[in-house]
Amino acid sequence: ESRRGAWAEPATRAALEGLAELRAAEPPEGGPPPLPSPVPAAATDAAVEAFGAWVEWLMDRDRKVGPLKTLQGAVWEAGYRGGALRASLFPEVPAALARWAAAGLRVCIYSSGSRHAQRLLLQYTDAGDLRPHVSALFDTSSGGKREAESYRSIALSLGVDPAGVLFATDVVEEANAAREAGMHVALALREGNAPVPGGHGVPTCTSVDELDARLGELARAA
Repeated sequence: ESRRGAWAEPATRAALEGLAELRAAEPPEGGPPPLPSPVPAAATDAAVEAFGAWVEWLMDRDRKVGPLKTLQGAVWEAGYRGGALRASLFPEVPAALARWAAAGLRVCIYSSGSRHAQRLLLQYTDAGDLRPHVSALFDTSSGGKREAESYRSIALSLGVDPAGVLFATDVVEEANAAREAGMHVALALREGNAPVPGGHGVPTCTSVDELDARLGELARAA
């Protein structure tokens, strides 16, 4: 609904067309909501309702797909720039990012959110603009987050050996994929995260401050 006025903008149209292609490829099982075809030229009530239902269907199933992330990024941009949104981080995170950057460490983010959305989140936080502390942003254009090859590709892009990277996540499958690629991993156990299965065998942390010791070990081993 918040993108109704931007329906005809090229970026919004591209995202809507991408969402329509995804819907056309979706098996009928599971009851995905119908979409108008082709994508209407104007943001009619019916079109907005149909695409809204499809977006909610994808989000309910945690589908990390490019067109959805692009549309989310556009909505977030309007909210952040208009002052309606601010990113709330765990309290120790801003100081940790500044500390690591000052120590010469390359802090990178790999997220299912688009790089544009990541930049907005870092720029508009309760602690101010944190973009200067982050060296690189990666999204699913590098591959799926549960695929080892994605982490190998990211290491190659950074020009580093995967063995020199510490990857922190709150998803066991992502940690396993990064570890398969040769990275060191940490599983973040934080309030609000989804429960993790027992016996996962991944080193854990309950605060990003706990990563300092692991980073020190990597630096000494380099």
